[in-house]
Amino acid sequence: MSETLKPNLKSFGPGEMIFHEGEQAYSLFIIQKGQIRLFKPKGKGFIEVGVLRTGEVMGEMAFFEDEIFLQKRSCAASAVGQVELIEVPYDLLQKAMSSVNPWFKTIIATLVGRLKRTNSRLKELEDNHTTISYSGKVPEFEYLKIHDVIKVTGLIFLCFKSHAEFKNGDYHLNKKTLHLYVTELFQFQDLKLTTILDAMSQMDLLIIKDDSDRQPNLLELKSLETLRNIFLYLSSEKNLDESQRLRVSERGEVLLEYLLSELRDENLSEIPPQNRGKFTKYLCIDQALKRYQTEKGEANFHSLESCQALGMMGEVLTVDQKLKLEIDPEKAKKYFPVIKFLNRIKKMNEMPS
Repeated sequence: MSETLKPNLKSFGPGEMIFHEGEQAYSLFIIQKGQIRLFKPKGKGFIEVGVLRTGEVMGEMAFFEDEIFLQKRSCAASAVGQVELIEVPYDLLQKAMSSVNPWFKTIIATLVGRLKRTNSRLKELEDNHTTISYSGKVPEFEYLKIHDVIKVTGLIFLCFKSHAEFKNGDYHLNKKTLHLYVTELFQFQDLKLTTILDAMSQMDLLIIKDDSDRQPNLLELKSLETLRNIFLYLSSEKNLDESQRLRVSERGEVLLEYLLSELRDENLSEIPPQNRGKFTKYLCIDQALKRYQTEKGEANFHSLESCQALGMMGEVLTVDQKLKLEIDPEKAKKYFPVIKFLNRIKKMNEMPS
């Protein structure tokens, strides 16, 4: 419970939880900077409630409950990008309300009552909804379905290719242009666009900056080719069985990143013609494995089987008393950003802890 009757300024990083559904509520929040994602957990995923932006308020409904045990968070909230909030304790709000004209209190109570009835009705409809499955299994809820990700990623690529300004090595685009295509013309939810842009930002493919109104609308894309490769790969695997799709665990991704950090000319050597199969290059990985073992623990190459199936890499061999990895450098550079993107989408599809 808040110990002070003063508003507090709070900061949250990308994806950080602000509160969970069902938690006791003691305060409301005014968004000073950034965006907030509101959602309700469902199975192993979540249902979107909405996105709140700079200047909007959240957490105010619980204040109007008559009993304190009913003052619970009706949904969960997390930060989209960097967020600054002003937390206002309910005690401070109650003190302010005590000086409000009685007839104005009546208006507020009436509006809140109507909104509560609407929320209750929506919850009934949600609870009564059933999913029919003739296989006997009810499919798990999935927020970002592969077909949605493909379409939105494709639209992002086309918008950058057609409308972005290329300067200082990056592609610059205003999010309002994306919003016009993705949400207005093709009717995708703004939250899905925001989530996919956030995934691109987390993997350092995209930088999101504030405009003059302190809204996160200025987009800087690092590589149009990388975005194109992500879109093309997703499109190629949409009809594949799950077992055939590129899936590398987060731990495997970290191991792969350590290995690829050594992808320099001095660490690459030609495989002798008599020993060549699918690969023509060796990558010396002694230093990468030593650093990984020191920082992360024992390396597990089983986590990279999908990379081997895609032809990015082959076997780890001892050559001239050094550990060397059969590798296709160009394929490795091409597919690694795809792996990072897929893992961030997967993480966003999982229920937050």
